Amino acid sequence: DTLAGLPISWYHRPGHADGGREFGNAAAFAFEADVGVLAREATQNSLDDRLDLAPPGRVRSTLHELSGEALARFRDEIRWDDLLPHYEAAAQQDQKVGRMIAAGLSDMYDRDRLVLLRIDDYNASGLTGDDYETGRFAAVVRRQLDSQKSM
Repeated sequence: DTLAGLPISWYHRPGHADGGREFGNAAAFAFEADVGVLAREATQNSLDDRLDLAPPGRVRSTLHELSGEALARFRDEIRWDDLLPHYEAAAQQDQKVGRMIAAGLSDMYDRDRLVLLRIDDYNASGLTGDDYETGRFAAVVRRQLDSQKSM
């Protein structure tokens, strides 16, 4: 949308009407949050859902580090000031996910840097589909335990 010049905004899901609360995905507690686990899981997901079994699947990981003016521009583009209160509230939770978010915020502000990981896969189905529909992207980022893998 930004490339097309369309306005962007963040949508934050309201709390449950009955007062229920969710404290994260159980997988976050089952796995350690480290680069080795991320590499294994991302690679396995790509290999599990290859488009064609004859050629090999490929995965490429790229780290990007933003700092200084580049980081400031990035935060402006993603409307960081709108997101920050939500991240700060999540960081206050005294659970694993809250502590990880707090550590990430601290690292970004204390070191004036943000490290981003990009994972590209080839000969795999990919994270296709709309943000809110039934595609693979929504299954990964919005629904727990919904992989939509074909194999």
